[in-house]
Amino acid sequence: MKFIKNLSESTYRFIYISIAIFSISLIGIIFVNTMVINRFTVDDCLWVDKLPNKPELDSGFYIVQIIPGGVADEAGIQNEDILLYINGQPVAKSLKTQELLNTLSNEFVTYTIKRGDVIFDTKIWVYKFFNVTLFIFCIFGVFFVMVSLMAGYSKPKEPATRLFFFLGITTALGLLTYSAFNFTSVGSYYIIYILLACSFFFPPIFVHFFLTYPIKYEFKQRKYVLYFCYAFLGLYVLIAQFFLLPLFKYSQYLFYIRLILTFAYLLIGLIIFYNSYKKLKNSDAKKPLNILLTGLIIGTLGMVYFFTIQISQSSPVFLLDPLILMPSALSLAIPISFGYSIFKYKILDTEFIVKRGIVFGILTLFIISIYLIILYIINILFRDYLRYDPQLIVIITVIILTLSFDFIQNKVRNFVDKQFYKNRYNYRQSILDFTRELPYLNNINEIFKKVIASVSASMSVKNISLWIKDKEFEELLDRNYVKYFDNHLEMRDVDNDNFFKKIYQTNNEPVMFYDTEIVNMGLNEKDIEIIKQRKITISVPIVLKSKVIGSFQFGTKGSGKPYTEEDIDLLKTLASQCAIAFENARLQKEEIAKEKIEEEIKIARHIQDELKPKIEADINGLDISSYSQPAKMIGGDFYDILKIDENKILVVVADVSGKGIPAALNMSKIQAMLKFAAGVFKTPKELLTELNSLIYEKIDRKSFVTMIVALFDLESNKLKIARAGHNPAIIEQNNDFKILMSKGLGLGLESDKLFNTNLEELEIPFDKNQLFVFYSDGLTEAMNENKEEFSTNNLIEIIKQNKNFDSKTVVDKLVNSVKQFTGFAEQYDDITLVVVKT
Repeated sequence: MKFIKNLSESTYRFIYISIAIFSISLIGIIFVNTMVINRFTVDDCLWVDKLPNKPELDSGFYIVQIIPGGVADEAGIQNEDILLYINGQPVAKSLKTQELLNTLSNEFVTYTIKRGDVIFDTKIWVYKFFNVTLFIFCIFGVFFVMVSLMAGYSKPKEPATRLFFFLGITTALGLLTYSAFNFTSVGSYYIIYILLACSFFFPPIFVHFFLTYPIKYEFKQRKYVLYFCYAFLGLYVLIAQFFLLPLFKYSQYLFYIRLILTFAYLLIGLIIFYNSYKKLKNSDAKKPLNILLTGLIIGTLGMVYFFTIQISQSSPVFLLDPLILMPSALSLAIPISFGYSIFKYKILDTEFIVKRGIVFGILTLFIISIYLIILYIINILFRDYLRYDPQLIVIITVIILTLSFDFIQNKVRNFVDKQFYKNRYNYRQSILDFTRELPYLNNINEIFKKVIASVSASMSVKNISLWIKDKEFEELLDRNYVKYFDNHLEMRDVDNDNFFKKIYQTNNEPVMFYDTEIVNMGLNEKDIEIIKQRKITISVPIVLKSKVIGSFQFGTKGSGKPYTEEDIDLLKTLASQCAIAFENARLQKEEIAKEKIEEEIKIARHIQDELKPKIEADINGLDISSYSQPAKMIGGDFYDILKIDENKILVVVADVSGKGIPAALNMSKIQAMLKFAAGVFKTPKELLTELNSLIYEKIDRKSFVTMIVALFDLESNKLKIARAGHNPAIIEQNNDFKILMSKGLGLGLESDKLFNTNLEELEIPFDKNQLFVFYSDGLTEAMNENKEEFSTNNLIEIIKQNKNFDSKTVVDKLVNSVKQFTGFAEQYDDITLVVVKT
């Protein structure tokens, strides 16, 4: 059954319309054939082919149930006479005899009768029978089909509406089987089977419908009870057909059993409906149900009367006095009551569909008529007066009129909407005005004020409130409007939040809070109290990206009428516009926050740049150049060049784990520690040991720092170097370049003892024009679009090629080579580079 639930509304409507057209066509065929083309001709008696204690006839019929004072009685015919000939034609045991009689109308006919051993002719007046029952049930059927179609078309996917549609169809077709229509008129036994199936299924559908509407009864065994309701009658049909029918000489007894079962179902359905009616306390909700209850009682009485007459008289319909059958017309109260309550109280929004559909249908015909008149006048004008063949002019005119048809029709429809459907026109204008003003409304508060004003003006709704699910969106409301929203903003409390969260837990559609709906929702007393206190009639969700972020609550309309589909469409449209406004406000807030953060980051970047050492090209004989580029606005790499004294220069390159703001903050801390420690400790090893001690205690355990420290002693021409997990330096020795490897763990990873054990300091002599390169891993691990790394080998090769240049040229060559290698690939890590030439 899942595929049925997944059908779209348009598919449901197509199915409903197809079934309704078939049903009305079938009713029409039966009516025309039975009441006009093949209308019964009757003779106030019944023909049967067998009687108890009478011999079976080879030909002819026994005549029984002669109406006293009827035409057969006046012709002298008696019960148990045998009809042999009609106007000299032999009587066959088939429907052809009735068809023969149907060809005669309001005239005397000669019957050849056998009474005992005597055969004689008698003149009998035969006349056309007016089938009152069929006439009533055809009107009943057409009306019920139309009402059920309007209901089904309006809300095709609602279970109650779906049940009502099939209740209307099965009742309309099923009751025809009791009306003595001409079975030969349908032309197929399959159609007869459909009618019989409808007559068996409408009673359980009747029960099913009132178990769903106006209150849906939920109980553990509901599904099995419904299965039993449908299966029981089906089982009876099978048993009656294959087991009981052979036992009974007459099928009337089975017919009586069928009637009893039908009335049992109808009685159960009425009891359920009456029980639902008593449960409802709201007098407004009871108004349409009062009509339904009255109509059901009157209609059921009419049907009970009809079947009671049939049973008590033991005669077919055509032998009953039409005046006796007239009270059966009370059954029309059922579809009339449904139709009246639907249109009058707008249980379903069908009145608008019917009225507007009729009006626009007439308008369309009127426009087409005007077009045809124009064509006719043009044709006369050119042909008769100008004596010119108007064929080309007519074709051009047809093209012009065809292209302008939609434009003119839309203009006319707008005019009709404005003049005759002011509510709809006003709604459309409200949406149009709101949409036009939306871009010019400065903030979310003005938008909500506009929504409340629009609904108040167009529907005269006074009680309007707003519930916001998430605090993030509630904070978008400007507190300057707090006085205005005191009357409209639902206060955030546990009960209020829990109620609306429950309502919209799995639902993104508007929720009605009429008594009939509240009973079916399974709400507790606290929830119902919230609805009554806040006077909520309908709640319309504000849906953003398939998620409910809040809802509007509306009280009753000023007119006191229920909310129609047109009303709900307007409210949904306004709510969706508010959802967009919410999202725009949130994005605007995020954009402002982002701009603020970016501005602060720019300031931080400026500060970070200011913290970089101001390097002169020549520092006490050392040629030093540097380059640093963070992957983001600010980074975690840093370098420093500290002049310890006139003969000692300290070069430091470090990389704080991570990127962005956290890494930059840690970098600032460590840079401050470094400047302090550099003035106290004399060697790179001592410096790194002290920094590890400080960092291990203060830095987050998830963070660490790699660092390389090189101390150039210009007096002794010696370099002391130590590294804490950082990339090794590349140095020039004997006209060759090598990677200077030494042991060392990252700062902040281990305690002093383990760190000191694994820390190694090297001392290296240096000469004039010797090159030293210090860098972070962002340089060698820079990747191109093919995810290939720049690598240490490329770094050394470029250094070799440019070793005779000054440090600034070497830096520029390395940076340009890296940029050329990476191309348009994104930079993933900070890049820092310091080149020292002695």
